[in-house]
Amino acid sequence: MRDTFLINGLFQPGAVTAHYTDLDRMITGGSLSDERAARFAQRNRELGTSFFLERREIGILNLGAPGIVKVGGTALRTSGLLDCIYIGLGEKDVTFESGPAGSSQFLFRQHPAHAKHPTAVVRRADVKTDPIGDPTKANRRRIQQAHLPRWREELSACAGVH
Repeated sequence: MRDTFLINGLFQPGAVTAHYTDLDRMITGGSLSDERAARFAQRNRELGTSFFLERREIGILNLGAPGIVKVGGTALRTSGLLDCIYIGLGEKDVTFESGPAGSSQFLFRQHPAHAKHPTAVVRRADVKTDPIGDPTKANRRRIQQAHLPRWREELSACAGVH
């Protein structure tokens, strides 16, 4: 199972790395921002599109230092670990940059989109946390859900981090 589903090498300095799985038409990827801004390739042959989000939406999770995701001309700042960004269908220019505190590490999941929704930032402080499981069975966990409540029923993008 590990050989089938483990994805290595997602975080390469100054680059956006993506792994497509045809099992569910999902792309998992990462960007390790350094002094260079990292961006998606404009032409994407694997997806048959002229740009990466032409027919897809993306959920981005910051796993590192505070950073910046630029969408078009708008800079979305993450304040640090576990801030989330949602970018809807059709956004052409997306770049990842580090903030002044050092390297930002962004994990993303991208799915086919069926409707256009506005770009949004969800701060870690606004994430709903639910403890679940039974400690006597070594199954105690915390589920952290970053919801975009106005249209979450329509979104395909979701991500989990343990």
